[in-house]
Amino acid sequence: MRRIRLLLVDDHAMVREGIRNLLELQADMTVVGEAATGREAIEKARALKPAVVVLDVSLPDLEGRRVAREVRAVAPSARIVVLTAHEDEDSMLHLCQAGVSGYVLKHSSTAELIEAIRTAAMGKVHFDANLAGKVIAHQLGHKSTRNQPLELSEREVEVVRLVAWGHSNKEIGSVLGISVKTVETYKARIAEKQHLQTRTDMVRFAMSHGWMNPPESGMDAGVAPTPF
Repeated sequence: MRRIRLLLVDDHAMVREGIRNLLELQADMTVVGEAATGREAIEKARALKPAVVVLDVSLPDLEGRRVAREVRAVAPSARIVVLTAHEDEDSMLHLCQAGVSGYVLKHSSTAELIEAIRTAAMGKVHFDANLAGKVIAHQLGHKSTRNQPLELSEREVEVVRLVAWGHSNKEIGSVLGISVKTVETYKARIAEKQHLQTRTDMVRFAMSHGWMNPPESGMDAGVAPTPF
């Protein structure tokens, strides 16, 4: 079995030790490194190329969003799962924009952290359910006063779901039986109708409509996300 290579980032040694002990009990996970600061996390991500970085964003030297962005820059294949005590929606939104794949609160169950890591390793996203609901409510409560976006067709909804789950244009075309060019046309139409500019926007839009259940596509769950 190929194990998920993990990098643990937290400025408290006892916390890292506890997380390491928990995760190394999992047959499909191995901790390849630890870091106590943001700069150390970036360097170790560059050197170790972990599959998933478990990141506490309250670090002594660098702001968490910057750490997430720089880790993604030096190790593009790494997925980031934030493990934090911060429950405010602004923190989650900012980290979403930095490209994290998961957001778990420190008072959550160990099972949720393990699920988030496995989900991120498969190229999907996992956010604390209660906080995700708050973010969706926040987003819906601050919509632009411009005209309401047009409704999507059934096929456009299918495309949104597949994009939100990280599948490439080629893979979406294969599942739906359409050409890559047609997929691109659908995505452009969706972006125009719903005022979406990035894949993060697409994920949030899918979450707000309850479309984030895995698509019944028969596709390999390990497909890595691709840019919108």
